Amino acid sequence: MLLAEIQPRDSSYYKKIILDYLGGKPDLQTFYSYPHAFGAFEQAMQERSFDPEVRKILTGVLDQQYETLHLSKKSPVRMNLEKLRDANTFTVTTGHQLCMLTGPVYFIYKIIHTIRLADELNKAHPDKHIVPVYWMASEDHDLDEVKSLSIDGKIFTWDIPDKDLPVGNYTLDNIDSLFGELEREFAGSEIPGLLQEAKKYFTSSSTLAEATFRLVHHLFEAYGLIVLEPQNQRLKSVLKPVMMDDILQQSSIAALNETNAALQALKYPLQVNGRAINFFYLSESGRKLLLKTNHGFEVAEGQKQWTVDQMQQEINDHPERFSPNVVLRPVYQESILPNLAYIGGPGELAYWLQLKGVFEAHRTFFPILLLRNSFGIVSHTLNHHAQQLKLDWKLYFQQTDEVRIQAHHQFESLEEKETARQIDETLQGMIDKLEKLDNRLSSTVIDYKLETAQFFDGLGKKIRKAKDEKYQHQFNQVQQIRHALFQHGTPTERIHNILHYARRQDTQAFIRLIYDASDPVYTGVKVLAY
Repeated sequence: MLLAEIQPRDSSYYKKIILDYLGGKPDLQTFYSYPHAFGAFEQAMQERSFDPEVRKILTGVLDQQYETLHLSKKSPVRMNLEKLRDANTFTVTTGHQLCMLTGPVYFIYKIIHTIRLADELNKAHPDKHIVPVYWMASEDHDLDEVKSLSIDGKIFTWDIPDKDLPVGNYTLDNIDSLFGELEREFAGSEIPGLLQEAKKYFTSSSTLAEATFRLVHHLFEAYGLIVLEPQNQRLKSVLKPVMMDDILQQSSIAALNETNAALQALKYPLQVNGRAINFFYLSESGRKLLLKTNHGFEVAEGQKQWTVDQMQQEINDHPERFSPNVVLRPVYQESILPNLAYIGGPGELAYWLQLKGVFEAHRTFFPILLLRNSFGIVSHTLNHHAQQLKLDWKLYFQQTDEVRIQAHHQFESLEEKETARQIDETLQGMIDKLEKLDNRLSSTVIDYKLETAQFFDGLGKKIRKAKDEKYQHQFNQVQQIRHALFQHGTPTERIHNILHYARRQDTQAFIRLIYDASDPVYTGVKVLAY
């Protein structure tokens, strides 16, 4: 149930660069290829070319990755896999680091947005076919972000030591212990079907990447979502020219620095700063920085070294050992997918806006950038409270102090500030007239004016305290509603796992609720009762 729509300008949680991008500010237009608009896709389809040989590699790898799932002939995923072989088929993509049981719920929102966008594009362009893709960021290595999830404010953590590996490569040691904790959390109530399915996949898979692949497929097979594991030798072979340019010639950093300087000149803060070499080296010892030396190249800590010729040979023979960082991961994505758009959060889009020059340096298509849909979820009970409070939903999206000040004003309109202003103006008028008549009289009024200002300042504090006491029950309800939307200043979509909502309804019903509320190019926050 849709309760409200909050525009970015009415929330205090969007950075200036995102607001300017969404608003089409002229200063930013050189940093992207297409506007944030549904109509931009027609032009993108005309301009997007894709190498048939790369398409063959992509579809061959996907066939192999889906082989163990034994898709039925009627599976929407199988149908999309077949359509990907056609030159008239494009993709729209979102990506995210692998997280325990999908992590924060905005992971789910990003995927649903991608699916809804593909569906709407297929309706608008029946001569084309658009396939939604989830790019598994399995080569990231921030295990702390991956191993925990939050349900009802409780943190559940997978107890596993950090081995500096790509997160997708971690074996699922001690995962039974985590699922034991989760099942105890739901003791006394029906254990959500999602938790049962997740346990089945995680306890029967060999790595986090395999388990996540199977779980996301389970959640979204009915919608035709393609899940892609990019940590693959054949896919990495497509990126060899980029590896050669970046590692041997350090070609990316010059383009990035030029863009960064231009953005800083416009007073925009930077999300990412590149390196001379924007690839890590993967080995059994982990994901290590690759460094340029006087004699060639080495991994951090000097564990392995190459001459220039040896490095060129290593790239040719083993492209799978090279992992792009945040600067070149997007280039890798657009190199192996016939992609039209990337859907990401505000932070992601901010760093994508730094990368157009890097894409041009590597002669790679720069896609449409869409801000992912955001949702604030409140219970029907809290919605009932909100209706009684009669506060504008926009109020809950302001900073905490502003919420309280505005609520004070709306609960009871005691216009002490306006009264003080009127008296101050009256006294100032008297002062102005008396100065012409008698300075002593005007000084007396000035003293009285200062006393009056102090009086109203003290009165305002007493009135706010009285309001706090009188309206404590209402303020408690305001805080409960705000707590459902934000915790410690962070939107709860970045905190709660989807299991947080599984207490109330079936997971697929929740997915359908979000799908129905999704909009391909909507840029605000939709508040839903669930």
